[in-house]
Amino acid sequence: MRRSAKLVGVAIVAIIAVGSLASNAFAATPLLLSNVERPLRYRPEGRDFVIENGSEFFNRPLYGSNTAFRVDAGDRPELSLYLPGRGGNVRFGVATTSFAA
Repeated sequence: MRRSAKLVGVAIVAIIAVGSLASNAFAATPLLLSNVERPLRYRPEGRDFVIENGSEFFNRPLYGSNTAFRVDAGDRPELSLYLPGRGGNVRFGVATTSFAA
């Protein structure tokens, strides 16, 4: 009886050890400059993340409350509105008197 209890204890310890090794093998690696294959597009500036002349459209979804509503924003001044059955795009621009078309 004592021998079977000892075997069960050893088996439990072995399972825990193998589980901890497996969880370390799949641990998340932080996205640092030294291990990212592509350049970082945003840079920290004070309490903000800043990008200049970004080229991506609709790469950041902004979800509403418990509905199907969402706004897709991006690096460019254009928003895409998703509503059930309706929606569209909103573009922002700046007009000045010194700009000649």
